[in-house]
Amino acid sequence: MSATVESFTTRWNRQARLAAGRHAAMTRKGIEWRSPQQLAHQHYDQLIRTADPAALRLLAIEVAGEVLPLFQAAPPDNHVPAVALQVARRYAAGTATDAERIAAKALLIPLCCELEADSTQQAAYAAASAVFFCLWKNPRDALEWVSDWAARARGSDPRNLWACPQAIAALEALPRA
Repeated sequence: MSATVESFTTRWNRQARLAAGRHAAMTRKGIEWRSPQQLAHQHYDQLIRTADPAALRLLAIEVAGEVLPLFQAAPPDNHVPAVALQVARRYAAGTATDAERIAAKALLIPLCCELEADSTQQAAYAAASAVFFCLWKNPRDALEWVSDWAARARGSDPRNLWACPQAIAALEALPRA
């Protein structure tokens, strides 16, 4: 009996040392150890999946609107992204058609291609791309991509949106579907 207890204790201590700084989560496979980053990412995914789609689209439009001045500060005097953002707002309100949404996306494609080729215009390219993605049909994907490109426009790491307290707070404030 003592050998069984010792082997269990030894195994538990080894797992506890490996899981330092992690949290236990029960799954179908048993206990899994998750880092705080994994838990934060899981919480973010849960918020995205359960949020109201219309509210997600409005949040994507708001995020794209925040980086639009980075595009407008760039040398080419082009109003296409601002007009496309207005179409996205109207589409979210239900007053723009799918054809208008697709036409606004089509106007942004050559502009994004032109900005992508110019290495001095990366912030403007990222801002225009954020506006482009808020015109996507699926609001969950739109928010993911808009947030990614908006982070690039600001010069921050786009992969860590789930770790951004402001993003989590905004998602937690959204109505649930």
